[in-house]
Amino acid sequence: MKIDVSSNLDEVLRKFEALPAKQIPFAVSLALNETAKRVKESWTKEMSSVFDRPTPFTLNSPMVSKRATKQDMTAVVKIKDWVGGKGTAPADYLQPQIQGGSRVPKKFESALRRVGLLFPGEFAVPASGAQLDQYGNLSRGEVVRMLSFLRAFGEQGYSANITDDKRRRVSRTGVKLKRQGYGYFVPRHGADGRDRHLARGIWRREGLHGVNLVPIISFVRSVSYKKRFDPLGVAQRIVKAVLPVEANKAINKALETMR
Repeated sequence: MKIDVSSNLDEVLRKFEALPAKQIPFAVSLALNETAKRVKESWTKEMSSVFDRPTPFTLNSPMVSKRATKQDMTAVVKIKDWVGGKGTAPADYLQPQIQGGSRVPKKFESALRRVGLLFPGEFAVPASGAQLDQYGNLSRGEVVRMLSFLRAFGEQGYSANITDDKRRRVSRTGVKLKRQGYGYFVPRHGADGRDRHLARGIWRREGLHGVNLVPIISFVRSVSYKKRFDPLGVAQRIVKAVLPVEANKAINKALETMR
C-alpha cells in the first residue's frame, strides 16, 4: 500500500522551496521515510486497539517495504504478504478485517479437507471444549493431537513435508490416545441414525472408555467479518498530520549538512 499524500502535497512542496534545488531530493526522501515509519507504528497501535489479543506475528506484520531515496522519492508501507511458505501471510488473513467478508482457509482446515473430513465451503471454528492459547486461538497442541488421531497427516497432506521420525511419532500419538480412551472423531450422520444428534465438527472422547463427548471444532458454512481495520485511513491521517512536521525537520537537516 503506497502512502497517498495528495491531500496536503501542495502545502508540503511549498516548504521545500526554501532549499537549493540539489538539496530537495535529500530533504524530501528524509521526510517521507520518517513519515512512513510513523505510519507503520500507527498501524501496529491500531491493530492492538481493534483486535482482540492479536498475536506478535500480527503486530509485527506492518513494514516499510521501500524507503525513499534521492533517486526515487517514494516510500511504501505494507502488511507482510509473504511468510516463506509457512502458514498464511498476514496480508491474506487480515484482508477480511480490512474489507469485510469471508476469511481464507487455515492450514489445518486444508489438512482436514484433504482427508475428506471438512467439506467444500465449510470452515472450522473452535467449539466450547477447545483448548485455546493466550491469544484466543486453538492451541497448537490441540491441533497436533487432533490431526494426529484423525490421520490428517497423510502422505497427501502434512506428512509430505515432515521427517520419517516425526511421522512415526505422529502415528504413535494417535494409537496411544486411542488406548487411553481418549480420541477424536467426526460424526458421520449415517443412515442408521448413529451420531445424528451430534453437530458436524470434531468431537473428543474423554473419561473411562471414552464415554464423555466434548465438542472441539464446529464445522460452519461461512465465517464472515466486518471491517475493523482501516490501514489506508490511518495512513492518510498520519501523513496529513506528520508529513509537514517531518518536512520542516528535513529542511533544517538539509540546511545543516549543505556544503
